[in-house]
Amino acid sequence: MHVPPIASSSRYRKQVGTAKTTEASKKRRKNGEQGEFVCVDCGRDFTTKFNLEYHMRSHTDDRPFKCPEPGCQSCFRSKSDCSRHYAKVHNKKAL
Repeated sequence: MHVPPIASSSRYRKQVGTAKTTEASKKRRKNGEQGEFVCVDCGRDFTTKFNLEYHMRSHTDDRPFKCPEPGCQSCFRSKSDCSRHYAKVHNKKAL
């Protein structure tokens, strides 16, 4: 079930996700449950606050986690994304 968007705080934020990613997300839910955390920009719902916060960064392109490797300019939406990058690209122990 699609939840209509709540009034947007910014009409200039970009849309994210595709019909396929939305459908895959719905299939992972138990009994088609509705998430209690709803994005104010696109109406997509989430079952955890963390997932909504991560999703909101996709609208704003906020990437608060910077790679600690000197000279690397890569930034990420989550600490785990940054840690994975650090281990894989720089061959260092994950953060």
